[in-house]
Amino acid sequence: MPVIKMSASKLTAKEHEPETSRSMIEEIKLRKGIRKILMAGSGAVGKTSLLTVLREKKSLGELLEGEAEYHRTHFIDLSAIAASDLVEEDITGVCQMVDISGQLDSPIHALKDISRTALGGVDVVILVFASDNIQSLIDLTEWMDLLTGYYISQTKSPTPDFILVRNKCDLNCTMDKGLIEAILHGNPQIVEYFEISCMTGQGMNGIKRWLVDHLFKKEVA
Repeated sequence: MPVIKMSASKLTAKEHEPETSRSMIEEIKLRKGIRKILMAGSGAVGKTSLLTVLREKKSLGELLEGEAEYHRTHFIDLSAIAASDLVEEDITGVCQMVDISGQLDSPIHALKDISRTALGGVDVVILVFASDNIQSLIDLTEWMDLLTGYYISQTKSPTPDFILVRNKCDLNCTMDKGLIEAILHGNPQIVEYFEISCMTGQGMNGIKRWLVDHLFKKEVA
């Protein structure tokens, strides 16, 4: 099936957000301790599963009791997770999670239709691929081009940090290490890399710890 690629120009051509509006949003985020996290990647790699595991504080194996379940995000899902729910600490703050559809060839997509809502004010982008799907790793290059194109066009806004997450590590599938290294050292710069399993919970403590330390403790340190 031919893939209809989304042009980065369609994102950069959007009307720029007024600087006063952007400043107000950032002030509200800072005052209320809100951090916005965008989850990006192909369909069926585990973006929604990662969101569920972070929110419910249990692995998919515990939540589903061994029964596999696939929930497809058709457009965009929003969820809020308290920072204190990620780690067992008395810490103030909220992660606003944005889970967008992985099907970039959809006629209606959040990146095309509500790019400012989906991408505006993002602090961290989580790029997700799956151990059993090398195409999902290759597809990340298109996601990275689209997202960096948008953020470069928003000259008044800081570019969010990007982290790379390899899901389904419990499957013990081989993956092209050279391709992973190319993503890690490409553009944008990847600041952290995690190997996890939403099904078993492997590696989840590390990503939770990083999110809290990076988003809510960095300014205090």
